[in-house]
Amino acid sequence: MAEDRYKRAKSIRTTKDKKASPGRPRDQLVDEAVLRAALELFSEYGIEGASIGQIANRAGVARTTIYRRWSSREDLLVNAIERTRNFPEQLVEGLEKMQPDELVNLIVEAGVDALTQTQFRKLAARLIEASPNHPALMSAYENKYMQPRRLAFIRIFEKAQAQGLLPQNTDVEILGDMITGTMLYYLLFQPDERNEAKVRVYLSRLFQQAGFRIPHKKQKQELKPLSRGRRT
Repeated sequence: MAEDRYKRAKSIRTTKDKKASPGRPRDQLVDEAVLRAALELFSEYGIEGASIGQIANRAGVARTTIYRRWSSREDLLVNAIERTRNFPEQLVEGLEKMQPDELVNLIVEAGVDALTQTQFRKLAARLIEASPNHPALMSAYENKYMQPRRLAFIRIFEKAQAQGLLPQNTDVEILGDMITGTMLYYLLFQPDERNEAKVRVYLSRLFQQAGFRIPHKKQKQELKPLSRGRRT
């Protein structure tokens, strides 16, 4: 089940985090400066313009400071990207108590949030640009960022099945890949579309085409936007 795999992924990530911080506590201000510099440089110039030296210069720290905190440039960049979005456990918080209309709202609004953020569009394009020549970056991104979120969404789809929003014979893993691929296409080939209402309509049509049964009462009223905190 996706929930079991999700819990295992969360446990592994937590264990790694605990192992990564022995001895003296890390200076959070330094961490924030480095992560901010890494994200800015990668977004502006791609991976070729985001070396450890360039990141250190922009953050105002020594390169050794970065090497003590991150095992590689790839891990640093993925960590910087990860902090711009919600963690999977925040995404599925309260999932078991959600009504069908709330569940549909969660799925659609998570997509709207991702597709209308200029920074996220830039980061997606930079990641794809880097993939042919920097497979280590894509591997780190897949393992630390994409996989936990993929499992979280599969868990949501399984909940949707249990509530009758999806046919029982739906392969939720393939469904997740299909929706992710369509959203990626939208990110890259509709770069100027940031109207939330239009994106919301597009995603509602996408989910209906994928087999979702949109609750009737939600077709008569506007979906409630997610609260704007950390991004999904």
